[in-house]
Amino acid sequence: MMNNKITEEEFYQFKKLPVQKKIDSMEAYLIGINGRRYNMEEVGGMVFGEENYSFKVLLIHRCYNFFGQNSGKYAPGCNFERNYGYRVTRKDIEDFVNTYPNGTFDIGITFEDFLKQESPVSEHRKQIPGLFRGVIFRSLIFLTVTLLTAGIIQDIICKLRHCSSELVL
Repeated sequence: MMNNKITEEEFYQFKKLPVQKKIDSMEAYLIGINGRRYNMEEVGGMVFGEENYSFKVLLIHRCYNFFGQNSGKYAPGCNFERNYGYRVTRKDIEDFVNTYPNGTFDIGITFEDFLKQESPVSEHRKQIPGLFRGVIFRSLIFLTVTLLTAGIIQDIICKLRHCSSELVL
C-alpha cells in the first residue's frame, strides 16, 4: 500500500526513535504481552514512559504501513495464525524492523508481506492451509498408533507361537 503519506518532520522523528523502542512498541500493540492486548495509549505509556507518547506508537505503525485498528492483530489465535499455522513472535518483529529500519511506508511492504516472504514461515506452511495440516497431522498420528499396535500384536502372536511350540515339545 503506497498511499501512506509521512511528512519529512514525521520521518525525522521516526528515524530518531531507538530500534528497541520500535520493536517494543510493535510487540505490545500487535501481539500483546503475557496474553494481554494494549491500545496505543497504553503502549505509549509502557514503552515511552508517558501516555501522551501514543502519537509515537501511531507514527511507528504508520511508517510500517499499518492502518486502522491493529491492537492484537497478531496475538495468539489470530487470523494469520489460523490461516498459516504460524504464531508471530517478537523475533519476527525484530527481523522486520532490522530489515527495514527506516520503515516501509515508501516502498509499500507490509508486515504481513514480510511474514509471508521473508520470515521463518516455511514454504510448506504457506502452501498447506491450516485445516489440511491438521488432517495430515491427525492421519500421521493414526498411522503411527496403528503401526505400533500392529507391531505389539505381532510381537504377542510371535511369543504365543513360541510358547505354544515349546509346550508341544
